[in-house]
Amino acid sequence: MYFGARKHDGSFNWRFDTAKNMVATPYFLTSACKNGWDLTESQLNLYRLVMATQADGYILNWSKTASQVRFHFTKERKIQRIKYLIENIGGTYKEFVDKENKTHISLDRDLSESITEILNPNRYVTNYKELPIDFVNLKSEDMKTLVYEYLFWDGRWENHMLGKSSIITSTNEHTIDILQTMCCLSGLRTNKHLEKAKGDYKSNLWNLSIFENQD
Repeated sequence: MYFGARKHDGSFNWRFDTAKNMVATPYFLTSACKNGWDLTESQLNLYRLVMATQADGYILNWSKTASQVRFHFTKERKIQRIKYLIENIGGTYKEFVDKENKTHISLDRDLSESITEILNPNRYVTNYKELPIDFVNLKSEDMKTLVYEYLFWDGRWENHMLGKSSIITSTNEHTIDILQTMCCLSGLRTNKHLEKAKGDYKSNLWNLSIFENQD
């Protein structure tokens, strides 16, 4: 096995050895690589918008001709981020601010259609959004980019930026399962944990903790 032992100066002594010669607290390198689809920058930005929609958006009208993706935010970082992604792929949007100072953003029909087709190509049968399993066929670096994009929208982003816990939360276990698979294929260690509903919360929550380096 390939493992490391931490030295007094904080560095590691990495080596191949048999299990019987392991130190009491061995460390293992996180590693995974998948040579998947080649994406253009525009395609990657579209998939970033897909992550934003799954995490923080909603789809109005599930028909094949008039679906519309919408967002409503109070956080300025999210408002600026969604505008940046839309404009980066040549899309357009409409926005207004309501009496509660919440910003509503509606994507144009073509962009809404592209996103809805990815999240639910069979929407004439079922009207719910779901991350496609095909996302696990992307390259490792693109999967990692999209995992952190999702974390930006529906995770503890501020803690992540401070170097603390990186946790994604969702009521949809399928979403967490897809994200966990993407993490695994891009060299990220994870821990999935069910937080049962209590108090004012009516739904169970799935928490996905993400670690770049973990023993």
